[in-house]
Amino acid sequence: MPAPLARDSYEAFSRGLCIYVSFAKDRPDILSPVISFFVDYVTRVFGGRAPVYGDLREMSKTFNRASERECFLRSAGEMFSFGTTVTAAYEEALAAPFVDRTEAQKVFLSDYHDRFQEAGPEVEAIRRELMDEIG
Repeated sequence: MPAPLARDSYEAFSRGLCIYVSFAKDRPDILSPVISFFVDYVTRVFGGRAPVYGDLREMSKTFNRASERECFLRSAGEMFSFGTTVTAAYEEALAAPFVDRTEAQKVFLSDYHDRFQEAGPEVEAIRRELMDEIG
């Protein structure tokens, strides 16, 4: 895929995810496809964080200018920022007393625990590496 198209694809995907997760405020259970995406992308397709980061870094080399490479990596990093959204929704649902949790929250908590708990830190690490954050 030519580099500008790859950047455009990541930016478009991030915009779509942003709109989608905006509906999850009252229905965290609809984050299940986002969880599936990250689990599949990070663990099943690539096998971990290092190959994901390496592949995106390699893709960035198709850009001629350093500013374009950085822009591409940041666009990809924005996509991984939705892992933070999933984790925030988990913490919010977990903070509610058990008896006050909605059915949607209970479903989401189970999904998070079963599938995203291990992948979440990897997704966050990828985001931090792509956004060039230290610490």
